[in-house]
Amino acid sequence: MPWTEHRLTERVGIALSGERIGPELSQADRLAVRAATERYGVTVIRDQALSDEDIYDFVASLGDKVVEVETAEGVPPHSRGVMPLGNVDKDGNILPADDWNVQQNLANELWHTDMTFVTPRASLSLLYGRTVPAEGGDTEFCDTRLFWESLSAEEWARLHGLTCAHSVIHSRRKYGFTEWPQEVIDRFPPIVRPMVNLQRSTGRTALTLAAYIERIDGMTAEESEALVADLTARATVRENVYAHRWQAGDLLIWDNSCMMHRARPFDMAIHARDLRAVRLCNPAVA
Repeated sequence: MPWTEHRLTERVGIALSGERIGPELSQADRLAVRAATERYGVTVIRDQALSDEDIYDFVASLGDKVVEVETAEGVPPHSRGVMPLGNVDKDGNILPADDWNVQQNLANELWHTDMTFVTPRASLSLLYGRTVPAEGGDTEFCDTRLFWESLSAEEWARLHGLTCAHSVIHSRRKYGFTEWPQEVIDRFPPIVRPMVNLQRSTGRTALTLAAYIERIDGMTAEESEALVADLTARATVRENVYAHRWQAGDLLIWDNSCMMHRARPFDMAIHARDLRAVRLCNPAVA
């Protein structure tokens, strides 16, 4: 049977139901998930029971390249693109609050767009919830197409001419991580991108906004920071945002050409969160 659609909010996102993600899901139904995601920005599919292999099989069928992550030798091939994300170790134990990876991930609480600090940037992203906090820990999504379409012609003209340097180190410094080895700095030089972005699949215009923006061409650091803060605040008004309250078994997929997102805090000392994250990219689109 085909997917059944239910709007997440009046303006943002879609929930799909009626099918199971797995080897028996037809290619047409897989591509229907992608099409819905591109149209509505973010898609939620609840009540899924997925292994890492199931996740990899699904995302690898959507037409773009799976972004591989660094893993230990001997890890199964399907796990190279499926990244654990949360505050637990491999045995499910809650990690101490000062764990380096846990601390680094706090920067995900800033509004951002995945992988704008590297090339190619992420096309689609996926999160799957294995274990989720009983309270807190929502993920919020903002559709920047809606913000763009609310702007005046004068603002369109102004923003069309702007280019921004994106840096992952810049966003981490906002959370106090100021000491970086030179090899890391060399590995992640700033990537320059236009502020205005065309979503190829729909022909709609969006903004490439992210906490990764450290400077805008022709502006001082202070002017750049002020403009990014102003645009982000105006883009993320309630009507442009969907806040996802996690349940175990939730699968979320979103289109980075038009969506910003951020994690919301939760009490990491008492609540475990174990997610799986995957990103896709199109090597032909920098």
